[in-house]
Amino acid sequence: MYSGPVKIETLFDKSPAKLTERISDEQANQLSEVYKSAKEAHSQQYGEMSLTRIASKSVVLAQQLAKLPDLRDGINPAEADALGSLYERIKGMEFPNDFTLMPENKRKAEKTPGMTTHHVRLRWRSQEQLPYHGTVKIEDMYVLGNLEMNSIVPIDFEASDKVTLLNKTERTAEIGIEGLLGKGDSDGLDLIFSSSNMTRLTIRLDANYDVEIPSDATNLELDKTLDFQTILDQAIEQGLKHGDFRYSPSLEALMWHLMDNKDPGSIASSSIKDFTMKVWDGMDGQRWSDPNQVILRLNDPELVALYMSGHFGYRTTYKPQDFSTTIKTGIGDCKAYAIVACEAMSRASYDHFLFTMDPQSPRGHTICVFRQDSGELWTLDNTRHGLSGPYESESQIKRAFNYPNAMSLKETLYQIFFRFR
Repeated sequence: MYSGPVKIETLFDKSPAKLTERISDEQANQLSEVYKSAKEAHSQQYGEMSLTRIASKSVVLAQQLAKLPDLRDGINPAEADALGSLYERIKGMEFPNDFTLMPENKRKAEKTPGMTTHHVRLRWRSQEQLPYHGTVKIEDMYVLGNLEMNSIVPIDFEASDKVTLLNKTERTAEIGIEGLLGKGDSDGLDLIFSSSNMTRLTIRLDANYDVEIPSDATNLELDKTLDFQTILDQAIEQGLKHGDFRYSPSLEALMWHLMDNKDPGSIASSSIKDFTMKVWDGMDGQRWSDPNQVILRLNDPELVALYMSGHFGYRTTYKPQDFSTTIKTGIGDCKAYAIVACEAMSRASYDHFLFTMDPQSPRGHTICVFRQDSGELWTLDNTRHGLSGPYESESQIKRAFNYPNAMSLKETLYQIFFRFR
């Protein structure tokens, strides 16, 4: 039964001084030599030292890393090497104090579930000298959209070129662009904005280009590949949005990539979600073999929906089955799907319940209902609905699932197994 959010306990909760400790290069070199001589024996010590050195650059990054389950169960040599590699990558970076503003960003995002920070770089070019005039329009397709424009930065604009925010509402922004391109030259815009994942971006120029992202149009170059610092920044933001109760799956994906001795820049990624999905590589393999680790990793409703849609097939089981059985076998009925979803929501500290519509009928249907951090009701199930919401009430959910007048039953995970005993 859900009993409220459970704070993730980390190394820094047990030893707060490690966040502010300063380790000299000489101390680090000495421990590094000891570690190289016997990695298995000293991986925990070396990993903790690397976390402390990371904290000297960014306390927030170190805190988000410490929440990862990979590090909370002890630091092995592969994880210690990845932390050492991460420190070497970031030691020359500047981390702005913007991260301290993230809790405020979180509160804004909570007004609309699924808010994401999008970083999009648009570029257009001409093969001959041409004036151009047009607009870039951003539309949040989510009904309760709360579009926020964070920055609009011209790329390669000349003094006479112009970019203007023409119109801004809660769901749309329209940016005017005009200028003169020389032969073979290009101009562009670097846009950072927050909106839901259901967002459409359209660019219109004089030549009546009307291109939505993604596009393979040769007239318009869309360069959305994230660099290492952007991947890192967005993974940290994801962890901050999750608060003290969930870790950042994207930061874990970044750690996996480093553990595999790969360069994060080797994956061309258009978003932090895209980067994570590519590292996860279909959510298969050894790292996905333990159902208890999988259920912890699926700590976001969108991840649960993606996993279930790609890994589960339907088969009537009559009685409910444990989430681990469904994850291992990949088959189950609506109850099995809902149990996996509710188990994931429980581990991630979302308020949730199993909801069976028309429970006495063979055509009854069971789903997982949970509350987003904003307080709105959303659902997860194995039909075309997948992840859907928001809903104002259980009655509205029943209407959406075509059970407007049916009886319904709310249960905890314990109660549904007790009912079918």
